[in-house]
Formats: sequence, C-alpha cells, structure tokens
Amino acid sequence: MTVALGCSRESEVETTARKGVEKIRSLIRDCGIPSRLRDVGIPQNAIPDMAVAAMKITRLLKNNPRPVAVEDAIAIYKAAY
Repeated sequence: MTVALGCSRESEVETTARKGVEKIRSLIRDCGIPSRLRDVGIPQNAIPDMAVAAMKITRLLKNNPRPVAVEDAIAIYKAAY
C-alpha cells in the first residue's frame, strides 16, 4: 500500500517515515533545490535574528506537538546551515 510520495508502508512507522524523508531528499537533489541556508546566501550571523523572528509566528508554534524555545529554533537553523 502506498502511503505518500510513492513510498510503501513498512512494518515499522519509523522505517516508513525514513523512506519518506529519503524520497524528499531525492526530489530536492533531482530538482537542484538548495537544501542549506548557506547555499542561498544567508550568513551564519543572521541565525539568532531569524530564530527570534520565527518565535513570533505563533500560529505555527501553537500547533507544534512540542514546545519550541528560541534556543531550539537556533539549533534547528544551525543544523540547516
């Protein structure tokens, strides 16, 4: 049974999710879409300001299953750098 993105449902939910992530990575690669912040010219010193700005988008944060603090947003942006 296909779940999404042409991926089959696996016996473990995590395995199914990982296949979905790999499919998205493959699509990004095939389309030539930059996948890192530095690849689109964002300087690393902009990360703290971006994190503060992200915390102001409360409509997205309130639907997140886990609480997110500015430090979490900074860590996410650093990982994407």
